[in-house]
Amino acid sequence: MKAKRERGNKFKGVMWDYYMTNREITKAYDEEYKKQTEKQKWTRNEKIWLGICIFGAVALALRFVVF
Repeated sequence: MKAKRERGNKFKGVMWDYYMTNREITKAYDEEYKKQTEKQKWTRNEKIWLGICIFGAVALALRFVVF
């Protein structure tokens, strides 16, 4: 009797295992991040950068729509 030959894409199996493992790790990190950030407020630097980004978006919109 011949040994049964495995017929499958080994690369596909490895990639699927990699994907599922990283998916579980990401879920764990996301849960921990949510727990940490629930109580935190925006820092001063984050507020400044948000203001700069909003100002830039408004300036671009004015440049292309109005002028």
